[in-house]
Amino acid sequence: MSDRRDLPREARVTPVLCRVGNDTFEAVTCNLSAHGVFFETAWLFDSTQEITMVLDVPGKGSVSATGRPTRVVAHRSEAVGYQLGVAVHFVESDAEET
Repeated sequence: MSDRRDLPREARVTPVLCRVGNDTFEAVTCNLSAHGVFFETAWLFDSTQEITMVLDVPGKGSVSATGRPTRVVAHRSEAVGYQLGVAVHFVESDAEET
């Protein structure tokens, strides 16, 4: 299986606040690149909609980004029950502006 990433990802565990439609939920990032993020959450949401996120990026501080989910995987977590892993491709970010 080939790696489809065009930019390196940095393993980064940090809280992220997400909004999909009228729903707001918390997640935790697993890794991050200039083009996207992979996070985990116990929140079930409509993964066909854009996600607006606010996350802490090293050297940039608090960054707002909007993205589209490209992959959603569900797995069982003994700590919280079911967990979703979500890969998001950024379509807009203020990281370059800060």
